[in-house]
Amino acid sequence: MGTTRDEARTSTPTPSPTTTSPPTSLPLLLRRIEHVLEQRIAEGIAPVLADLDLTPERWRVMATLAEEPGQTMTRLAVTAVLPPASLTRHVDRLVARGLVLRKTHARDRRRIVVALTDRGREAWARVDAEEQQVHESLRAALGPGRFDALVAELHLVPLALG
Repeated sequence: MGTTRDEARTSTPTPSPTTTSPPTSLPLLLRRIEHVLEQRIAEGIAPVLADLDLTPERWRVMATLAEEPGQTMTRLAVTAVLPPASLTRHVDRLVARGLVLRKTHARDRRRIVVALTDRGREAWARVDAEEQQVHESLRAALGPGRFDALVAELHLVPLALG
């Protein structure tokens, strides 16, 4: 039996890893990987983000601050991959909710640094636990050795490119 015309129009073909050629463009490959990971992580953390009334962008700010506390706004815009104007708006809302705080830089009183509050660390930990489950499913799919090697290599890219 064949596929009807209606089924053919409404079905979306699923590419097979064995029959689809990988993109030869590195930026395209990286964008595809980013898209798939963002989708998978978003699905995994969406319920807890909704429960905490956080957007993915605000979560990204919090996750960045959890990894590297006390960043200046300029540095945070780079590490959280957000435009400075958007970052300011997100940080303002996180400050208003008591999840992050702004304070004067210890050595340069003209600069402001941003850090998680205790309440912010608790919220971050809840979301991070869900995100780690997504990481573990990817680790299981790739195998621990390949996953760890991939992560190690990805950490080298920004260092190599400056």
